Amino acid sequence: MPRTLQILATVFIVMGIGLASAWIYARNRGLSEPISPVRHAFFDRHPTETTYLIAYQGGQPGNQLATIRAATQLDPRLIIWIDVQMTKDGTLIVFHDKTVPNPDIGAKPTLVGFATDASLGVGTQVPTLESAIQTASQNRLILNVREYRPGLDSKLIEVIEKLKATDRVLIQSDNDGLLRDVREQRGPWLFGTSQPQITQLLMLIPFALEPIAPLKGDVYITPFKRGETILVKPEVISEVHRRARKVFAGPVDSPNDVDALLVLHVDGIITAQPEQFLNILKR
Repeated sequence: MPRTLQILATVFIVMGIGLASAWIYARNRGLSEPISPVRHAFFDRHPTETTYLIAYQGGQPGNQLATIRAATQLDPRLIIWIDVQMTKDGTLIVFHDKTVPNPDIGAKPTLVGFATDASLGVGTQVPTLESAIQTASQNRLILNVREYRPGLDSKLIEVIEKLKATDRVLIQSDNDGLLRDVREQRGPWLFGTSQPQITQLLMLIPFALEPIAPLKGDVYITPFKRGETILVKPEVISEVHRRARKVFAGPVDSPNDVDALLVLHVDGIITAQPEQFLNILKR
């Protein structure tokens, strides 16, 4: 063998050994990190629960007080998902979209430009977060912060503590900064999973390096699908459960999709039609 080829072969062998060693080290380090099971009154509220049912936006039509009120009457064990935004005057409201229609100018200005006394052009008065939490006074809530604006973290903490709802609230957001800032101020609270954390875990799965994914949340909350791609993979559930965390997935409204998630052993099903799947609470 020519000397050049011998050198190249030696380099590739050394590189291979180095990469394999790095992979083994990283995976073993992730596997060896101490596990702290989540203990929170949110999960102790109904100790016999095996599977959680989450009413996405309370049901349909979403994010309205009447819908939230109807959800509370279905079952006290039902967890209610509420979308949260902050308006120009610093009030937290229950609203999903980040923009609102303006029929007068044919545009969709950002929500930050509106005050709470506006109907936001959606044909009904938009509830405040405070009124929504009061309406669902006996149920647990997932507060999904849609967009992080300066001061929103302080406002959120203020409303939750004012209504003494800390034991029945889970803070969720796709925004990693919002979860980080609230966690720094109220570490013992319960938190979900940001979009960057989901992406990092999914990217590491093909390399069997999911144990090193930096999951900071107490509950792994993920869409079931993105387009035609299924995001709830057995490797995800196995890794999250290994860390003594729970998996909530959805929203799904098809019985077939619900059954698929149950077969995968997710802990919580998110659906906009909770009345159709109350049997989940009896599992």
